Amino acid sequence: MRDGRVQKKHRWDYYFERYDLVEGQTEMPIFVEPPLRRFRQPVTAAELGTFVKLIPDWEQHAEGLRCLVLGDGDHDCYGWHDEGVICLDAWEGYEQPWRHAFFEEHRAILDRLMVPYHQEEGARAVTCSFTRRTACAFQLMHVFLHELGHHHDRMATRGKIHSPSGEQYAEDFAEQLAEQMWDDYFRAFGL
Repeated sequence: MRDGRVQKKHRWDYYFERYDLVEGQTEMPIFVEPPLRRFRQPVTAAELGTFVKLIPDWEQHAEGLRCLVLGDGDHDCYGWHDEGVICLDAWEGYEQPWRHAFFEEHRAILDRLMVPYHQEEGARAVTCSFTRRTACAFQLMHVFLHELGHHHDRMATRGKIHSPSGEQYAEDFAEQLAEQMWDDYFRAFGL
């Protein structure tokens, strides 16, 4: 999802075939792709590993997940979930132009993370000025939890194939879980 819109399908089959949870493995595998040219990944594998341990009932939420991926980047996507893979994509810079509607939907988290933002007169986009730390926090405390919401939705269906409840379910899931986690996040990561 990027700017509030569902994007094209990703290479989930690549991960599905390559990144299986090995029998007896106790921790969720985290795979790191080298970022595309001009992209940078705001989240490290160590940070992601620490973060998932902060999630209440992580073992239950992780049921059915095959792996976590720090992706190479995408112009149209911050992260995605498909078939038991959650990916957080690299960013093309930390100055992020957001459509006004997307900005308004996420203003509360930007304010909580103290991300400066501005809108030039007559501009259609609001520019959000992230740092690596605030981009990491946004990726973990919102994007990852949003994609985990899609996974949770999928696992609640009988066939465990689709996430029928859509974007609003994932947004609500992320917001509710984040409210339980902010204090632990700031203790573990600061800002």
